[in-house]
Amino acid sequence: MRREGDWGRQALDVGARRFPDFDFGDRPALDEGAWEPENVGACQVTGAPLDEVLDQMCALGLTADDVGHLERLSSPDVRRRLGTNTVHFPHGRRENLVAYLSAWADLLEERLGGELVPVYYEEAAE
Repeated sequence: MRREGDWGRQALDVGARRFPDFDFGDRPALDEGAWEPENVGACQVTGAPLDEVLDQMCALGLTADDVGHLERLSSPDVRRRLGTNTVHFPHGRRENLVAYLSAWADLLEERLGGELVPVYYEEAAE
């Protein structure tokens, strides 16, 4: 389920630029005690601007749908492959992410017929 502010939602809102600047200043005030990330416009691990992260993901071939599914580990094809399409599969657990990425990689390799061409980050960002 996509919610306002999710990466997938932001990736779908591509405007004139590939990933536009997002203005979070007009959001309604949060209830007291509600949790909100410190900087929703940046990666919490690297500090890189979110639109830069999304732009790099797009340069590597991910679509807006891919980003949305990756955020919540929700791709129906990958979940069916894992056998978790009908059960609760928390996206915040490391072991679930590792299993999801491994199954997604296997699925992509099958779809490409085993003809994988290595893509290096530096090449994709050019």
